[in-house]
Amino acid sequence: MKADILKQVKKAVDANDMKALEKISVKYKGELAAIINGIQKSVLEIGKKTAAAEMAVKIPPTKKEITAALKLQTTAVIDKFVNELETATKNTL
Repeated sequence: MKADILKQVKKAVDANDMKALEKISVKYKGELAAIINGIQKSVLEIGKKTAAAEMAVKIPPTKKEITAALKLQTTAVIDKFVNELETATKNTL
């Protein structure tokens, strides 16, 4: 991700292209969100398994609403991170 952003910056600066500087963006945002969402799901399942074992009960299924909420949270966090990264990169130039 860092190398890609730096490549975009170098290309724009070398060409003295202000419009290209405005268009600098982070690629792989979807892949990053998918990785983090997968980690969140794994952590949730581990927590459910541990709690169920402590209470000696069956592990409850994960509701679709919970999965959707996790995805929504992940998207919000990644969007914020990417926006801040892009803004900081552009403001540094």
